[in-house]
Amino acid sequence: METIDFSACDSYPCLNQGTCRNQHTVHFTPVAVESVPVILVAPVSEHAFTCECGSEYNGQYCENRINQCDSEPCLNGAVCNDLVGDYACQCLLGFTGKQCQINIDDCSRSPCRNGGICADLINGYRCECLVGYSGDNCQDGPCALNPCMNGAPCIESGSEFTCQCPFGYWGTRCEFRSIGFSSGAFMEFASLDQDENSVIIEFSTTLPYSLLVYNHDGTTNKNGHFFLLELKDGKAHFSFNLGAGQVSLTTERRVDDGNWHRIQAIRKAQVSHLLCSFYN
Repeated sequence: METIDFSACDSYPCLNQGTCRNQHTVHFTPVAVESVPVILVAPVSEHAFTCECGSEYNGQYCENRINQCDSEPCLNGAVCNDLVGDYACQCLLGFTGKQCQINIDDCSRSPCRNGGICADLINGYRCECLVGYSGDNCQDGPCALNPCMNGAPCIESGSEFTCQCPFGYWGTRCEFRSIGFSSGAFMEFASLDQDENSVIIEFSTTLPYSLLVYNHDGTTNKNGHFFLLELKDGKAHFSFNLGAGQVSLTTERRVDDGNWHRIQAIRKAQVSHLLCSFYN
């Protein structure tokens, strides 16, 4: 027997466009079948088939549709959507790629300002600001936090700031209230050393005549010892008497302009100095 006119694929057993491959096997071990009155001897023939399935199906007949998400291809918490022969990953914010395997660089657009350093996070970033700057993007300068007190305007200069204190306040943030003097008021200290004195006072005034510092020995005679710092006609005036008569010094420049001034009055025996500094 040379040919057999039969194929197991004739019935199209493979589903979903699977390809049928015919398998014909002949066993040449003789098998005798006894009948009356003839004895027949013939080889054994087996007819079978296999189905070659596409990538989206499996099973003996390609009857099972493969779920492409069974292998969990999507990463970083993404949701897998099964397609025919493929899958699609629905990425969480901050990730991209076929399998959501790429963390999006949120620093690529350089969001940090004023020299801030960007640190990439998952679906976000963090700016490490230089000293003096603040805000999510380091966009706020030192004045954004309103460091100046008592209504003082804040002036920025890079990462530094300056508070322009209103009259009556002082300090880096204008946090201190200036000591105010009513007309005829002055500061009185305990008795000063008779040999050597040094008094420093910072003040701001618009009055041309003011008594700033006064110290005396308690006597009322004309030779009584005293130490006096005052303003006369808008100028600083320093005078003292150690019993040998009054000694006086006066600055040439007026100090009643409303700006801050620093005056240092120094006396050593009968020698005196009057130093005046002018602030803008």
